[in-house]
Amino acid sequence: MPVNEKRANAINLIFGDSLTELRSSSDLSVSIFDSISSMDISDLQIDKREFRGPSVHLLYGTGALFSTKRSLDLSLQIETIKKAASVQSVPSQEYFFERRGEWRRYPEAQRVKYRSTDVVVITARETPTFFLLDIPNYTAWVGTKEGLQIEADNQHHSYMTAGKGRFTKYASIQTQTFNASFKDKWALNWHVKTESKSTFVNDWVMFDDKKEFEEINKEQEIGFKDSLPAVKSEVKMDKSENKMEIVNKQMAPEEQFAKIVQSKAFLDACAKMERLLASNVYCEQQKMFRGLMQQDPLRMDVEFKYTAKILWSFTSDYVNGRTVSGVCWNPINTDLIAVGYGKYFYHEHINGLVCCWNIKNPTQPERKFNFKSPVTAVNFSKDRPNLLGCGFDDGIVIILDISSTTKTIIAQSNSESSPSYQPVWTLIWFHSEDYQKGQEQIMTCCEDGRICRYTREIMLNCFTMMRVSRREGKVKGIDQTRKCRAHDIPVSRNPAALILTRHPTDPNIYYVGTDEGCIHKCSINYLHHHIDIFQAHAGPVYSMEFSPFCSKLFLTCGADWCVRIWCEGIEEPLLTLKATMEAVQDARWSPINSTVLASVSGNQLHFWDIRRKLLVPASTTVTSCENINILLAFTVSGLNVVVGDNSGAVHMYGLEDMPFPPFYQESMLVRAIKRALTTRPNLLKALKKIGKPFL
Repeated sequence: MPVNEKRANAINLIFGDSLTELRSSSDLSVSIFDSISSMDISDLQIDKREFRGPSVHLLYGTGALFSTKRSLDLSLQIETIKKAASVQSVPSQEYFFERRGEWRRYPEAQRVKYRSTDVVVITARETPTFFLLDIPNYTAWVGTKEGLQIEADNQHHSYMTAGKGRFTKYASIQTQTFNASFKDKWALNWHVKTESKSTFVNDWVMFDDKKEFEEINKEQEIGFKDSLPAVKSEVKMDKSENKMEIVNKQMAPEEQFAKIVQSKAFLDACAKMERLLASNVYCEQQKMFRGLMQQDPLRMDVEFKYTAKILWSFTSDYVNGRTVSGVCWNPINTDLIAVGYGKYFYHEHINGLVCCWNIKNPTQPERKFNFKSPVTAVNFSKDRPNLLGCGFDDGIVIILDISSTTKTIIAQSNSESSPSYQPVWTLIWFHSEDYQKGQEQIMTCCEDGRICRYTREIMLNCFTMMRVSRREGKVKGIDQTRKCRAHDIPVSRNPAALILTRHPTDPNIYYVGTDEGCIHKCSINYLHHHIDIFQAHAGPVYSMEFSPFCSKLFLTCGADWCVRIWCEGIEEPLLTLKATMEAVQDARWSPINSTVLASVSGNQLHFWDIRRKLLVPASTTVTSCENINILLAFTVSGLNVVVGDNSGAVHMYGLEDMPFPPFYQESMLVRAIKRALTTRPNLLKALKKIGKPFL
């Protein structure tokens, strides 16, 4: 029988009618070599692209079941069968097919069991994820972190382009830096001539030279070690013989004295000697200034009299006839005070003077600096206490180094960099929050209403921050006086900016007081207009200071004879203090007692205690002369106060019989104000709405 017929009969014997159905349905071509008893799975070949017939299940002797489905490639099925258990001979009874849900089973006895010797495990793992295309999202959900950031960026862009931020002086400009090129060059130099020489020296020559040198030293001694030599040396050069001769000549006594007086050692010795002599006269006063003679808090006869005792007056021939225009205590050396002298009346023509006084020598200033223009303001730097800022009547601002005995100007503004030529009434130092953070700058207010900022580089560069304008219509604050004239034509378009005060907690806020009696609340972020304005006095405002214990309370004084205490956020004054029918030139809070403040008017010094009296001062001290008191300043310790007048004298007062400072300063101040507002319930209710510490 031919081989092909044997193969066909063997297949028909095993598969029966199923093979016919499979061929008809999927057009299979199956070839099996040799007989079924010796068939090897590896020789089985089924060539077809895809098996589309019914499922086929083959059962081996061990009961392992292999299935193929229509969606699988038939070549993968045969590969799986080839990796299965090796079978030497497969009887025809072991094959059966699932045909349309039917099974053909054979008796168990006719089956031959085989044991599998190899197990193939196929593991499917996920490959690393990679992206073929990534398109970023340009939108974000509202309320998320990204959405809030986008909203903040949009608001900032609108503020800088269409809002008020477009007035900010900022520009982004690209520039190209210059790259300097270097090259080496050769230069011709004169040849240095050298020669060797020899000489003979014996003991006698050296002895004679030593004796001559000792005699010269004896002639130069004039009594103390650090003095200047009394012998003047001259050098004579004989070019013909290439010899140099030193000739010593005896100096005249007048020349010696002139040299000694100009030496720094002599000046320091004189200053120390003057301090020692002054301590003999002002020993008790200096002890009181230091706080070494305070009253005993446990004594039985304690009385609060608010006494101001005169200790001494800083005055000399240099300052007589001048007006004290500014005083400032040194922040590091509390014994040192700087005083500026100017003019009181407009028609006066007086040169300016700055003196540095020391409490160790109240009779003579330790530093004197003369200027052509009258001084209007002085203030020490907080970072570098040896630098003193000075403002002048002609609008010039300088920085002075007081550590030098001579006039040493560190920086100075000029007419080109400073647009103002009016008097500078207030000068303060502050730290900016911009790109120059860390560098201390100067801020001034002038007669023409300009608020200027100065940065220190090679010179003082001026930048106009704002220019206050006159009030229009009725503003909040105190009641304004009614004018008789129907048309008022002011002399200048801008009011005079007399005082300048920065907010103690917010570095961007500052206050400006004008000669109209208004106080403008301004910000360094708004360069062309103020934030708020209120009428504080019926005349010019002369002083404004925040309480050192409560940053929401501040006082003002002016030409309407009043001292008023205000609270931020309330349009009306909380308290009004009036003593005499004279302008209040200055008023200050006590640095050690929250309810005590002082004011000067005329030739009187008033002390107020809002915890005890409001209608009259707690005490009044009349100065020794009939001069007008201009300025007032407490010492850092709060135990003394200085008063400057229009005659050039600065009086030092020691405070006695003062009330003991409360333990809770802010609470005591708020309690005193609430008690004073008992008869004004509406104002007390508005004060409580401010919040802490008035709750």
